[in-house]
Amino acid sequence: MINHMSDKSKLIAAAARSKKFAIQATSWGYAVRMPGNTGFWARFAQALAGGVALVSIGIAVGMWVMPGSEMGADIALFKAALSGVLVLTGLLALWFAVQGTTYELQVDSVKRELREVLRNKKGQNLVLRRMPFNDIRSVILSRDPQRNLPGYARLMLRHKTQGHCIDLVTDKDDRLEALREVLARDILMGEAEMAKASVVTPRRGAIVRHEREMPIPAQ
Repeated sequence: MINHMSDKSKLIAAAARSKKFAIQATSWGYAVRMPGNTGFWARFAQALAGGVALVSIGIAVGMWVMPGSEMGADIALFKAALSGVLVLTGLLALWFAVQGTTYELQVDSVKRELREVLRNKKGQNLVLRRMPFNDIRSVILSRDPQRNLPGYARLMLRHKTQGHCIDLVTDKDDRLEALREVLARDILMGEAEMAKASVVTPRRGAIVRHEREMPIPAQ
């Protein structure tokens, strides 16, 4: 859950000012919804489904209205069956195309895991990936003038073992600051005491806070 009332109020205020992300509280924690981060393949699949719907329904209608479409009874029965299949395929593809998807990061404090999820308009979830909290090394707010507009930053999660960064959202840095602080506290401050660290990467101005530090065994 979102701990510390001051951080929660700052995060709610930041989300209210932002069109890039929103916060949804749940019984197991909270979800950070980012409508602009649905991913290329999700958008491509929906666009493709829309095209399939138009083509299928268009062919089904054309079989009956195009010149020379009048045929015998046996051919008409075949055309009726084929056009029925095409219309059904088109309707299913159209249904998928209009569902719409929203990318969200679910922070589950009960299971202590992160879930990358695509959610449609009906609230149905497609889980893309699950990550235990322990797999996240740091929460990064990257201010890179070469890739972002002045005053904007990218919020990312750095995976501990794989080394890559998960790009979440780009927005004004003052809005992402509150989200970064809450995510860092909830994800990185687990059962054991984790030391706080603040590291600045000069090359890109990436600010890393609350990095996990492995405790040094007692001699």
